[in-house]
Amino acid sequence: MTTPRSTLGGSGDSGQDAAIAAAEAAIAALAEKYVEWVRVDLTAARAAFVKAGETLPDNSEAIGEIFAVCHNIKGQGSSFGYQLMTDIGGSICDLIRDCEPAPEARLKVIEAHLAALEFVIGREIKGDGGDAGRGLVDKLKGYVDNES
Repeated sequence: MTTPRSTLGGSGDSGQDAAIAAAEAAIAALAEKYVEWVRVDLTAARAAFVKAGETLPDNSEAIGEIFAVCHNIKGQGSSFGYQLMTDIGGSICDLIRDCEPAPEARLKVIEAHLAALEFVIGREIKGDGGDAGRGLVDKLKGYVDNES
């Protein structure tokens, strides 16, 4: 009895190989735009952060805006080779997932996350940032754990 050849990754399927190559090229083209997109997102997050400080004590709307932007950053980062952006975005999302009002102490933790995201994208640090990147994420997650 013969078994059917897999249609995934089978050798000699030039149509499939061409489709995979085209998809990879499309992702690479989008990756070039990622830095531009995320800078726009970070500007929006920073504006929402300023709004959060100005609308204390009921700044839940602004916190929700920050969450929405950072959730997008979290989702897109690793797709375009910026795992550190995904990790930091995930940490801030863990902190403000409930979108409840954030007191001044929590705003300081949010600001640390935004500064880290801005630092990473400003220097276009791809991947997980090595030991320094992992240390940064661990420190931010420590802030989240202490704040929660």
